[in-house]
Amino acid sequence: MPVLPLAGRLRPARLAAFVVAAACLAACGAEPEPAPPPAGGGVAAEGAARPPAGPQTVLDVVAATPDLSTLAELVERADLGAVLRDTSQTITLFAPSDAAFAALPAGALDALRADPAATRALLLSHVVPTRLPAADVFAEIAFETPGGTDLTVDADDDAVTASGPGGAGRVTTADLDAANGVVHVVDAVLARPSAV
Repeated sequence: MPVLPLAGRLRPARLAAFVVAAACLAACGAEPEPAPPPAGGGVAAEGAARPPAGPQTVLDVVAATPDLSTLAELVERADLGAVLRDTSQTITLFAPSDAAFAALPAGALDALRADPAATRALLLSHVVPTRLPAADVFAEIAFETPGGTDLTVDADDDAVTASGPGGAGRVTTADLDAANGVVHVVDAVLARPSAV
């Protein structure tokens, strides 16, 4: 019996299945796609460490970011872990860096550590009740925070700033992504402790 071309021996339905199977096998041997960029994908200050990629909450991002150790301590003291871990809502946290807390007036940080209620109010003044990536800030946007204060976010000359009742800060590390929101590290505490 003469050898027929492959298409001559297969019915159209089988030929289609063969083509699909051949395409799948060819794809298996293809070069792997490059890994996606790290979670957050935003701009980091030179030398700033990013938390590990993966499905994390805002609380996880704070705990994993070395420059937010003071904030992590205060979150624990103020019993805000559940708020920053809650995945039923999305939030943006303007997270003061360790240097921002160190720049508070003398005695202010110790007063916060001793007063969980004041710490809770201060930290909630850094939360916006929506996901706000830095790229979405084109002009001044005002929010009422869960702490009952106003927070204004603005963009100017490729920099994002946030202003609260206690001052203004520049975002130094933007878009640390989380399953329930986003964290922006800021270089100032945006609300003042009530003890100061």
